[in-house]
Amino acid sequence: MIPKSWKDIPIDKFCQIYDLNLDDSLDVIERDIRLISVALDKTVEEVEGMQVSDFNELRDKISFLKNPKFSPKKLKAIKKGKYKLEFALDIYNDKEVTAGTYIDLMTLTKDPDSVHLNLLKILNTLTTVYKRKWFWWKKAELSKDEKLHLINNNVSVEDAYQYALFFCRYYRNLTEGIQNYLDLKLEKQMKKTAKVQKKLLKKIKKDLKATGDGLQS
Repeated sequence: MIPKSWKDIPIDKFCQIYDLNLDDSLDVIERDIRLISVALDKTVEEVEGMQVSDFNELRDKISFLKNPKFSPKKLKAIKKGKYKLEFALDIYNDKEVTAGTYIDLMTLTKDPDSVHLNLLKILNTLTTVYKRKWFWWKKAELSKDEKLHLINNNVSVEDAYQYALFFCRYYRNLTEGIQNYLDLKLEKQMKKTAKVQKKLLKKIKKDLKATGDGLQS
């Protein structure tokens, strides 16, 4: 099937496409051949053996792959058959997001330019999978590979990348803001403590002088 938009591209293919667009060793034709190869699951040899008219038609249809631009976006849930994939929107209050998960997330989203390499890992970290059981959803018991396979085949790269960018930009800025706030709060507390200690020391000196022991200033 010929992809019509980024919604038709699975996450694992996106990594290959992204790297091809950055490969300066390829000329325009070579890059297009490899992009078509990845997008249509064909070998490079099969693409090179196409009729020129068919090749040029495919080049036009997959031209959007040369411009992977996405904007940050929240992603709540995706239902696929008997499964529902829920994505954390508030990592500070979501009970499924542990401290270890938070640390992993901050590491994976540290460099926005490398998000494409960690896209599946980021989604795996922030996704909770539920399985339908009669009339309700129950948390699915899946292996790591099963969960990654489910995410890769049911979450479009467009949704995945925009969601990852949302955390890269919004939550990292929020985290930095919280850290700045805590640093400022700590500084104020230290100044307050220093004032209390100064007053206490002054009182002790005064009391000691009153008893006749005294302290040398």
